[in-house]
Amino acid sequence: MIEASKMLPESAAPAIMELYKNYSNAVFDSGVEDAETVATKMIATVVDRVLLQFEEPYNFPSFHQRMLEPFDYYDFGQQYTGNLINFEQSYVGHPERWADVARYVEGGDNVVLVANHQTEADPAVFALLLEEIHPDLATDVIYIAGDRVVGDPMCKPFSMGRNLLCVHSKKRLEDIPELKDAKIKQNRRTVLEMAKMLAKGGNLIWVAPAGGRDRPNADDVFFPAPWDPSAVELMRKLGTSAKPKLHMFPLAMLSHDIMPPPKSIEKQIGEQRVCKFHGVAISLAEELDLQTIASHASEDKEQAQEELKDIAYEAMEKEYWVLDAAVHKGEVSPHLQQPFPSKLPVNTGT
Repeated sequence: MIEASKMLPESAAPAIMELYKNYSNAVFDSGVEDAETVATKMIATVVDRVLLQFEEPYNFPSFHQRMLEPFDYYDFGQQYTGNLINFEQSYVGHPERWADVARYVEGGDNVVLVANHQTEADPAVFALLLEEIHPDLATDVIYIAGDRVVGDPMCKPFSMGRNLLCVHSKKRLEDIPELKDAKIKQNRRTVLEMAKMLAKGGNLIWVAPAGGRDRPNADDVFFPAPWDPSAVELMRKLGTSAKPKLHMFPLAMLSHDIMPPPKSIEKQIGEQRVCKFHGVAISLAEELDLQTIASHASEDKEQAQEELKDIAYEAMEKEYWVLDAAVHKGEVSPHLQQPFPSKLPVNTGT
């Protein structure tokens, strides 16, 4: 691994060695057979893919479709993250609601998931927990992706395996002042691309209205970050303007343990990446009744946006603390299931 890391630019080599150490420890904690070999092969593949981004950088278009050939970036991300998940302590909430989502998408409707966001691995967490019961949702979901996941050479190989609508969050428009205008123009192109997709129908779109990952408080407790009401409103407006019906669900994700983000937002590319073997969970709140919410909304547009955001956020947050209790305290609510029997030891699936 040391020799492999020497092929990378000097600035990237220490990050890879740190990742190798953290990832190896996490895989060892999983109890998998021949953990050292598993970790070494995985990080060697990471080095190979990251090196390629320095030699032949991939530029993400407004809409990027997952790349499966000549290298399967989707499977690469699934394997990498799957090694970090303790499936015995992982859960999916409200399977019946996921069945509704699958039915809506298959029928040509659009579904938007407004979610909290905790780790760079969230797309893989989402797919790994759903792939056995809803394989099409796992592979076909489209993520609204920000600057870091399409700009950081360490992130890009994992992002290349997902369907992405690429935007620049408000938080990062000013990071490099001379690029602000170009970022705004790309955001406009992405919104137009999204509008075309919604007009065709049959889309599942995941968006994090916080514009970034959740962070721990002073006591090291993670809370879902506040949401930007304009982000929720944009998805509602685009979705309801299209002919196919829009369904909007708040989505709670608990994943921070396997790849905790830095405690504060870092503008510079190249953050330290910590890995742990741990349980994760996702859960859908009830579908938002957008028509009823609109009928009771304030006549003031900004206030109406706040009201919609608050309703969605509070529903997500309620599910989040149910997930937190299950994963961290073993208090498993009846609506949480483990619909991934192939990933569980014999006789522990539900």
